[in-house]
Amino acid sequence: MILAKARKHLRTHADAKKAVTYRGFFKTAENDTFLGVTAPLMRTVAKAWRDLSFEDIRPLMVSNIHDERSLAHSILRLQFDKGDEKVKERVYKFYMKHRGAIRQWDGVDDSAPYIVGSYLFTRDHAVLYKMASAKSLWDRRIAIVSTWHFIRNGQLDDTFSLAEVLLDDDEDLIHKATGWMLREAGKRDEKRLKTFLTKHAPVMPRTMLRYALEKFPEAVYGDEVSPTQTKAGSTLTPPPPPPTPTPNPRFMDNICQFPELTLPSFWSTNNHSFL
Repeated sequence: MILAKARKHLRTHADAKKAVTYRGFFKTAENDTFLGVTAPLMRTVAKAWRDLSFEDIRPLMVSNIHDERSLAHSILRLQFDKGDEKVKERVYKFYMKHRGAIRQWDGVDDSAPYIVGSYLFTRDHAVLYKMASAKSLWDRRIAIVSTWHFIRNGQLDDTFSLAEVLLDDDEDLIHKATGWMLREAGKRDEKRLKTFLTKHAPVMPRTMLRYALEKFPEAVYGDEVSPTQTKAGSTLTPPPPPPTPTPNPRFMDNICQFPELTLPSFWSTNNHSFL
């Protein structure tokens, strides 16, 4: 009964036009239904049902309705944020146990930094490295995106270490997430990001590199990452020593140019990376 009321409340904020737009952000959402609920309204609904039990949250997490899954994560975030240490532990364990229900990138980005990252910040981070090597795309994304909480609190070591683990990942959604976290880390320590890029740029997937460089002025990344830079493109040749790493053949054609970087205007919203 309570779950039915929460679902009904969510549907009062449905927007058919926005639903069509939101579907376009996801390449593999054929089986999803979108209601088109905006992020602010989602938070409003979550606040109204923040005391929903895990028993009722679980059906939302596995729902084919995209907005219901978002509601589940919004409620879990609220319960975690407002709870004491025992509640935080319960929410973390519940989230980790049922993380297999995640099926889109936003399901990671709107929850992992705020639950997994926050919980693990003062604890052992080994689970992140285990997930970074997992078969599950979403486990690997959780691993790197969770470090956003670490970055915000001045701890950058795990972001750079996990980025190295994910350099050879085949998934574009991992390239984007890793580049995003590298960029965020670079905002706190630009010199360290430049050092990382000088070492790894020749073997980084193009998308990862572009995302990491997005906030760098062309003159800066032209000088620091590559000795030659033109408007049309660049040649990445890290200065010796050490010897230049052997480039990954899959990405050789991807690291030779830096087209103008353009991202959706909603990239920097509080709740979603939207990429």
